[in-house]
Amino acid sequence: MRRTLVALLVMLVGCPGAPSPGTATTPVAGQRWRFSVGPRTEQTYEVIGVAEQEVRYRVRTSYAGEVLGEPLEQVFVRRPGPAPLESGSPGAPLVVGGSTLETWVTEDGARRVTTAVSGRTPTFPGVVRVERAGEVLLELVEVR
Repeated sequence: MRRTLVALLVMLVGCPGAPSPGTATTPVAGQRWRFSVGPRTEQTYEVIGVAEQEVRYRVRTSYAGEVLGEPLEQVFVRRPGPAPLESGSPGAPLVVGGSTLETWVTEDGARRVTTAVSGRTPTFPGVVRVERAGEVLLELVEVR
């Protein structure tokens, strides 16, 4: 069960555009971005370094309050940066913890993905919400 859950979460971290901010949030070292991944599972992105060209962060996954495995270190490349999203449309601004993120929404059948963007270009933390057939699979719930 745990291995399957970890594999699913690694796939979610790897969603297109995954791994800044819209109008009010800029990633800084020590900052934490907490995501809900189902009813008892969470992922936390802890920013460990910010440079002009990249944001380095650790992804910690927990289930029912218990940390699963070692944190995974990830890099979000800022320069040259991700390609602009080609399909989709602007989403409603996402306000989390007093921070506002500009978003872009893409849909593929029953799957709807909301990404933090600047214009149409993904920014850290990337994917902030994933829904399938109306069920929320991943959602950014806190920035601190």
